[in-house]
Formats: sequence, structure tokens, C-alpha cells
Amino acid sequence: SHQRRTRMRSFTAALTALLASTAAAFAPNAAPQTCSAVSAMPDRMWDSMVDPNERSKALPFLPRPINLDGSMVGDVGFDPFYLSSIPKNFAGFIQPPQWEEVEGIPTLYWMREAELKHGRVC
Repeated sequence: SHQRRTRMRSFTAALTALLASTAAAFAPNAAPQTCSAVSAMPDRMWDSMVDPNERSKALPFLPRPINLDGSMVGDVGFDPFYLSSIPKNFAGFIQPPQWEEVEGIPTLYWMREAELKHGRVC
């Protein structure tokens, strides 16, 4: 009986220590922050992807993507994920990578060619 009580006390102590350490993991950190949240934020890519003064004709509740200005046939500004505005150099996809720098292919041109290609395959 004495051995059983001793074992039960050690089990209770271990369980209490485990629960206390688990609760401490969710306690707020008392260390002061060195910088404010506003100054720690990186520049937003969103500002260079949309025209803040104009709305899309296809989706009037969204701003117009910067590359879809209506200059192409059928362009009414439908790009809800703003894929046409992501700055990416697609030159390596068309021609093999080279040692020298090559001029990039505009994202909108690449997306248009991909849409034509996959539309023909379907």
C-alpha cells in the first residue's frame, strides 16, 4: 500500500509538471518587441499589380489588373487572381537557358500564348 501511494504521488507530480509545461507554451511572451508591426511589413506587390483608380469591367468589385488595359481583343479585365500582373521572366521556358542575360518575355504575352496553345489542344 505504501509503495502504491508513492507510485501514485510520483505519477501525479509527473502529470502536473506535464500539464504546467503545456500551459506555459500558450502563455503570452513577456519580452518587449523591438520593432513595430508597420515598419516590419515588406513592400506590397499588390500596389504594382493593380490600377487603384479604375475598376475591372468584368468584375466591377475588383480593381483593374495593371496589364489588362483593354488594348487586346476581348480584353475586359477578367483576371481575378491577377496572374497577368506577376512579374516573371518566361524566357527560359521557351529557349534553353544561356550564359548571357536574355530579354524577358512579358507575362501577359506568355499567358496569351499559353491560352491559345491549350485552347487548341482541347
